[in-house]
Parts: sequence; structure tokens; C-alpha cells
Amino acid sequence: MVLEVLHPVGLTKESPALLADIIAIHGLNGDRKDTWTHPTTGAFWLKDFLPLDVPGVRIMTFGYNATAAFGNSISDFKDHAIDLLGSLVDKRQKDDEVQRPLVFIAHSLGGIIVKQALTSARIDPKYRSIHEHTVGIIFLGTPHQGSKVAAYGGVLAKLATSVMNKPGPSLVGALERNSAELLQLASSFKFEINNFMVASFYERRPTGKGRLSTVVVDKYSALLEFEGEDQVPADTDHRGICRFADRDDATYDKLFCRLQRMLGTLTSSRPQSLRNPQRASNDFEWAYLHRAAQDGDPTELRRLLREGSNVNAEGQDGMTPLHHAAVAGHDTITFILLNKDATVELQDDFGRTALHCAAENGQVAVVRELIMRNVKTHTKNRSGKTALDCARERQHEAVVWLLENGPEVTAKDRDGNTMLFWAVERGHAAVVKLLAEKGAKVTERSGKLGTTVLHLAADQGNKAIAQLLLEHGAQIDAQDNNKTTALHSAAKNGHLSIVRLLTEEGAETNIEDSLGRTALNLATMSGHDSVVRLLKTSQRQFNLKTQNTTGGRRLDRASTTSGTIIGRSSSSGDMSRPSSGGLSRASTLVATSDTRRGSDKEALLSANKHLLSKYGGVTPTSSKELFEAIKAGKYDVVEELVYDREADLAATDEHGVTALHVASQCGDREIASIFLNENADAKAKDKNGATPLHMASRYGHESVCHLLINSSADIDAADRSGEAALHMASRNGHESMVQLLLESGANSKAKTLENQTALHIASQRGHESIVKMLFEYGVNLDARDRKGMTALVLAVSNGHELVAQFLVTNKADTDADKNGETALHIAANAGHEKVVRCLIESGIDINRRNNNGLTALHIASAQGRESVVRVLLEMRADLELESRLGLTALHLAADQGHEAITRLLVTNKANTETHCGDIGAAPLHYAAMSKNPAVVAVLLDNGAALESQCKNNKATALHYAAMSGSEATVMLLLERGADPTAKSQNGKTASHWAGRPGHEGLKQLLKEKEKVKKREGKKAFWG
Repeated sequence: MVLEVLHPVGLTKESPALLADIIAIHGLNGDRKDTWTHPTTGAFWLKDFLPLDVPGVRIMTFGYNATAAFGNSISDFKDHAIDLLGSLVDKRQKDDEVQRPLVFIAHSLGGIIVKQALTSARIDPKYRSIHEHTVGIIFLGTPHQGSKVAAYGGVLAKLATSVMNKPGPSLVGALERNSAELLQLASSFKFEINNFMVASFYERRPTGKGRLSTVVVDKYSALLEFEGEDQVPADTDHRGICRFADRDDATYDKLFCRLQRMLGTLTSSRPQSLRNPQRASNDFEWAYLHRAAQDGDPTELRRLLREGSNVNAEGQDGMTPLHHAAVAGHDTITFILLNKDATVELQDDFGRTALHCAAENGQVAVVRELIMRNVKTHTKNRSGKTALDCARERQHEAVVWLLENGPEVTAKDRDGNTMLFWAVERGHAAVVKLLAEKGAKVTERSGKLGTTVLHLAADQGNKAIAQLLLEHGAQIDAQDNNKTTALHSAAKNGHLSIVRLLTEEGAETNIEDSLGRTALNLATMSGHDSVVRLLKTSQRQFNLKTQNTTGGRRLDRASTTSGTIIGRSSSSGDMSRPSSGGLSRASTLVATSDTRRGSDKEALLSANKHLLSKYGGVTPTSSKELFEAIKAGKYDVVEELVYDREADLAATDEHGVTALHVASQCGDREIASIFLNENADAKAKDKNGATPLHMASRYGHESVCHLLINSSADIDAADRSGEAALHMASRNGHESMVQLLLESGANSKAKTLENQTALHIASQRGHESIVKMLFEYGVNLDARDRKGMTALVLAVSNGHELVAQFLVTNKADTDADKNGETALHIAANAGHEKVVRCLIESGIDINRRNNNGLTALHIASAQGRESVVRVLLEMRADLELESRLGLTALHLAADQGHEAITRLLVTNKANTETHCGDIGAAPLHYAAMSKNPAVVAVLLDNGAALESQCKNNKATALHYAAMSGSEATVMLLLERGADPTAKSQNGKTASHWAGRPGHEGLKQLLKEKEKVKKREGKKAFWG
């Protein structure tokens, strides 16, 4: 399933705000492009027509597998509806996107998916914002009531031939007139329908020829029949109802009119009581103040306020400087504005207060500052939501905590946890710092386990937070109720940076938890080799220090007499009762004994053997005790279990893992040798198809790998994903392991189920030395995986310039795909300037075009990749090359509102007067549509002709600015001398072009300017 953005492409943070989102969903045998493309003219109206007629919106199309959706029953609609909702939520992450209104356009059975999606969205909090911001639906031939089986089933079978053999019987039954499935959905949707504007189009011509000719979805089925439904007849068939030859198509005209009405509802103003009586004027004073608040610039903010700028000045969207500071999380700016009497209760055009903005964006410091000022927390926005609702919807739990429990650092929630615990648990370092500086107790414990916040930070591997806590007085060796320290937690989870931090800060490495395990034991059991090495080094340094200061070596626990061990153990309770780890206490005793060789080991085993014999220890068929001993690295215990207790080496756990798998994963060569000497199967596979060699290769245990290979392990054995040991070693950057495998005969060209070789994987991860090694073994540099990706494409996409340079130098194919994209295009699109430079220096053509005539400079300019544009210009990319549509890089930068790139291009002498293709528009026309007046100013300052006319319609930049609804751009053009009386080819002035719904104020402004201009003309004429 894919949700593809058709217009505008290349949005960045600097792109102007959009008015709405339009989503098109195809039906059975449909496609996210073909469904909407006219078969004769090739017009893809969603991309070719709609952006011109409905500017300022984002247009997307949703594609899904029709066979999967309709091969069985309508119940499958739910899965695709949820996928649609999830895709929309992913595309609508930012504040302005979440609040942006939605209009759905659905053809045929796609309408059923839309209905199901909106029904689901109403009851699921994750998707409720989609429901709340949907303003309209346009149904095109949707079978709401089903159809006659003979007619619909027959035509359906014919239409569906290319996607499935024939419609399943469940589908035909589900689509039968008044079927149970459709009636159930219709019943649920009744509760939703009055929330939206709905237009239902129905076809009036039959589809198909001869015997199968029929109206696929008749009027009865295509209509919902509720008050307020706009019922629209279309003089076309089921296919033609969503395909338009040109903008003059009668059905398209009807659709556009309905869409215009739906979008017209978005301009309804806020209640007058919420409006600021001092709404910003047209002198741009508000823009500078807002920019200072957005950028977090206290110096500029104070200067503007001293010079008399209105602290409550609203922009075009009704946002004040306080709103902007709240969105960006600038608590210092918030503090300054509040002290300058900023009104905290003002609401923007969406009804949001500053508290709403801060809560939506998870800005804890600002929320806290506002609550401390006693701001009202129950104010609702236009969607009826409080700040708390917004925080919950966005899952900003720290903000939710603040709003529910208050701003004091000592406040606790219902579970007795302070906000500090919340912040640490969720990794909010800035919040932890804020709370610690405000006096939060970093030594406080929480819950039944007595966990400290340092335990939490160590468990999650958050070094920045752990460092903060230690700096503010956290106790480094504090133990919870299980006697676990932060070092135990970090070692168990393999967080090397935390272990290093704690040991460097003096953490005690020999502390045992309630099961007698040290941090080293836990790291060994979990297979974290790097942590094991670090802890052993720290232990040696500690022992040396102890020896130097005490004159003798500190006795370790295993060197005590056997009598002492037995006495302590026997007095502690029932030895046969299982411990918390699943072992008998006798087994736990032996498993936690010291790993030593010779007479010490023999004495210890002899002294404790009777415990295992008397109290059971391990049963021959059990694997759990053996696995625990392997993980703990207890060679002597493993020997005891294998040789004396006859542990079954072929036994597996619930994942199909054998003892040899575990030893290989832990990298314990000595224990693995025991198993192999006892004929353990070196080719055994777990349930994922992984062998012991896979385990050793994944974790870089070279000595174990060598042992397994010498024991006849299958070096090219593939797991369920098709990966061999070489793939795993290459992925994790184990260079010596890769060398060993290759020298031992591993197939360097072996492919996974995704058709990826080890070279693909190493290139994607940026492991240059492994890439070079694989090249020496003759791997194909140009092999493509299942997605058509080469090693070079993967390296470039992930920004690995050294790998890319090596591959290009060694003649790797630089063509990325059949669309003419090269590695350079991909690097430019991703913004990897180092890779771009490397590729060009390696000889790739800097001006190479793809099938659409776009060069790397075109793509970087459109995507807002300023650093890439700088490199391309520095290396003499051609600024004036035109795409197939006649667009230069300057056109694309201007169209997307990229001020910095526009400035770069004109500084390098880009032609501001190039008129593109059939439209014949100059960069200034595109800039006027971008709603970014700064780009317009740059072009005018660098020679762009103010009154330049579009070749196909004689419209000026002022016409396009008026059509876009950008008052700021219109005012700038007028100030620069644009003629408000200038007429387009059809005799329309800019005021006529501002006639879209919501632009009434701008239209009136331009009319006034026309009158003034005409009066001035008369005075000049009469002298």
C-alpha cells in the first residue's frame, strides 16, 4: 500500500503552509495513477489539472493491492482502511498538518474503504484527528447498496481479469444488492455522514460491449439518500467517471465545483470573541516579531518590543508571537513575552491557545511556564479539544503528566512516581535537566522494586541522562530490592557507553545481585562481548589497585573453603526449591561458582557434587540449566552437566535453539569444544533456520567460527530469510570474520530471498573494508536486489561516500533504475553533499538527465538541499539546462519557496527570465505561487521583470500571487510597483484571480488598488 504525494513535491520546513489535503482512492482493478488517467489524452488530472484549479492544497493518491482487498470478502476492507488511516497519520505529523482539513475522492469500491476508514477513525484515538478534520467526500460510482449479482458479478469478472482469475464468491455475495456486509457498514456510516459534505456521482452510460454491457453501479446503489447529499449525474460510464480528457470535461467541471464548495467551508472565521482586535496590519511589522519568536532570538525580540511592536500581533493565521514560541519550545522567549503582558488566552484561527501549541508539540518547559502563570487549561480549540486532549492524542506523556498533576517537581502521579521518573523513562534529556535544576530528587526510589532513576537510564542505555543524573548527585552503586545496581542493568542490556561511564565514575564491579550475579556474569550470559572485555579490564585494574593499597590480593568468593560454601548454602533453606531463574538452588550455587581450572576447580566440584546429587540439580532431558551455565561462562559446571549428568546436547528450547547455538552466540570456544567433542550437531538449525555458525558470525566470534568450520559446519547454510553466515558478518562489520569465511570457501555471490548479496548489505551499512574484500573475491558490483537496487545505490542512499567512491572507481554501473536516475540523482535527492562531491570527482556526468530531463541540480533545488546545490555549483553544474517541461533549477527552487537556494542560483547568474515550456512561466510566476514573499524579493532584486507575462495566458506575477491567496506576496509586488489593472489574456485583473473562497479580503484590497490606479491615470491624462 502506498500513499503518494502528487503535488506539491519536495516540501520542506520552509515551504508555505497548505490549505487542505485531497486524497484519491481507486477501486477494484485500479491503480493510483491509471485509475485517474485518460486513456486517449494521457491526462492525469489529479496532477495535471487539479493543482492549477485548486492551488495551495496537497494532493495524494492511495494505492493498494486490489487482489488482496477484494479476492475474498468485504471484511478485507477494514485492513486497507486501517492502512489508509495509518498512512495519513504518518503524512500528517506536524502541527499544521494534523489540523489541515481533508477531502476524499473515491472511485467505485474505494468509496467503501473511505467509509470504513472514517467509521474506524471515530472510535480509535490514534486516528480520530482524521475523522475530525475531514470536511468532504466525493464518491464516484461507489456501490453503497451493492448491485445485481448477474450484472455486477459478470462485469466485475471481466474487469478484474488482470488482477485475479475471477472474483471470489464471497465478494460477489458481499456486493449483492442489500448484502449483510454492506448494510452493516451503511448502518455504521449513518452516524458519520452528517459530519461531512458529501457529493455522490452516478454513471448514466453502460460499461462494456455486447452481452456484458451494463451500468455497473446504478443510481440506486450510488446514492446514500440522506438529507444534504449532493446527487450528481455523470453522462459517462464506470471508467469514465474518474478519467477526464481535459479541463473542459463536463464531469470534471462538476467535480471541481463540488470540491470548491467543500474547500470554501474552510474559510469560516473564528468566533469574533476569540479574535484579537489589534490584528496585524499589512506593514509586515508582525513578521519580524514572529520570526524572532520562532527563532528563539531574545535580543531581537527585546529590541522589537522596545521599539513598540505589539506583543500580541497576529499573523495571517491568527498566531501571536507567544503561539510561535510555544510551538518551537522556546521557554526563554515565552518568559519574556509573558513578562511583557502577552495575552495567554488568545486563540489562533484553529482556536488554539499557546498552551494548545506547546502541548501538541510536547514542549514541556513552555507548558510548565504557562501553567505556573495560571493559564486556563480547559479552553477548547475549534475541534473541541483541550490542551490535555492534544497532548494525549500526540502521546506527549510528559506534558500529559504536567497537565494532570501540576508543575511542581515534587508532585506525584497516582502510581507515586514523580515527573522525573516519567522523563527518564521516555528519554527526555532536556526535561531531566530542567527538573534536576529545579530541585527534583535524583536519589528518589519508585515502585515495589525500589528502582532509582539511574537504574532506568542505565537500563535504556541513555548516556546523556545517566551523565546528568550523576552530575546532580545520583548514587552510582544504589541497589534496588533485588540488589541490582545501574551497572547490572547496563551490562545485561549491552549498553557499552553506560558501562564505561559508570566504571569511569567509580562504580563497584563486584557487587552481586540477589542471585549472586555480578555485572560481568550478566554481560557474559547475554553475549555482550565488548561489555565483557571492558568489565574484565576494569576488574583487573581494581585488583591491581587493591593489591597495591592492601599488600595482598583480595580473596574472591570462589577461593573460600568448601565447608564455608556448603554451610552458608545449607542454612539458607530448601536446596531443591527452584530459584527465580528456574534452576534448583543447588544448581544456582554451582552455576555461580568461579570459573577456575586445575586443583581449585576439582576441589570445588568435589565439595559440591553431593548437593547436585541429593537435590536434583538438572535432569538429563532438560536444557534450561545447561543454557544458563553456558551464558554464565561456567566451564566446570558445563562439564559436570555434560559428563556426569548426561545433559542432552540435541535438546532445544521453544525457539529450536541447541546448547551449541548458545555457546556460539556467547563466543565461548572452550564450551563449544566440549559439545563438538560430544558430537553435537554443527549443522543444527533453530526455528528461524539459523545454525551455530550463523550465531558466531552475527556476533563476530571468530575463534568459534573457525572451530565450527573445522567441524564440518555448512558454511553456506541459509536461514529462513536466505541469509548465510557471510551476510550476517558483513552486516555487522566483522571484518576478520568475513575474511575467515571467504578464505574457508564461503560463496561471495550467495543471495538472500531479497536477492541481496553480502556486497549489498556491506554497502548499505557503509563497511568499506568489507566491500573491498568482497570485490577481491569477484562479487558482481552491478547485481540488483529484488527492489532493483545495486550496491552503489544502497551506499549512496545512506550517505556512505567512501564506499560509493570505491564502487564508482571500480566501474560500478552508476545508473540507478529504468527511469534514467543515476547514483548522482539519488545522492542529490537525499542531500548527501559529500557523496555528491565524491561521485563527481569519480567521473560521473554532473549534468546527466533522467527520463524527465532532470539533472542533480534540478532535484537538489526542488528538494531544498542547499549544501548539495552549493557543491554542484562549485563543480560547474549547468544552471540553464531545462527539463522536459522546460523547467530550470531556478524555476523549481522558486516554485518550492526555497529562498536560500534561489539566492544561490541568481548569485551564480541563473537566468531569471527563462519562460518554461507550453505554460511559458518565468521563475517569478512560480515564486508568486509559492506564498513566500522572500523568494519574490530575491528575484526582483536580481533583475526579474515585475510585469513579465506568462506566455500562454498573459498573466503577471500579481495574478498568480492573488490566485495563491498570499496577501504578503501581493503587498510586496504592489510596493514594488506591480500594476493592479494589468489584464490576463481573458481580460481579467488580479482581483478576479483572487476570487477563490476565502480570499474575499484580498480581492477587495486589489479592487481598491485598481480604483486608485485608475484615478491616478485619469489625473495624469487631464494634466
